[in-house]
Amino acid sequence: MQLFIGFTLLMGVEASLSIFYLGPAYFWLLWLLSQSLTFETNIQQRSTYGIGLSRLLLLVAPWLLLLCC
Repeated sequence: MQLFIGFTLLMGVEASLSIFYLGPAYFWLLWLLSQSLTFETNIQQRSTYGIGLSRLLLLVAPWLLLLCC
């Protein structure tokens, strides 16, 4: 039982630290993505490369941030 409580506390501390460190970086990446999408919309140049790259960044960014910690 003590091992279970210790493991639960350790996972809680780790989760809070990852949210503390990854939160600002993830929101910054989302802001950057929204700026690039707004820029593409304003220019009316929706190339398949630009939109595909933005979608790829949105899908891959959270996993890369989780792997870095």
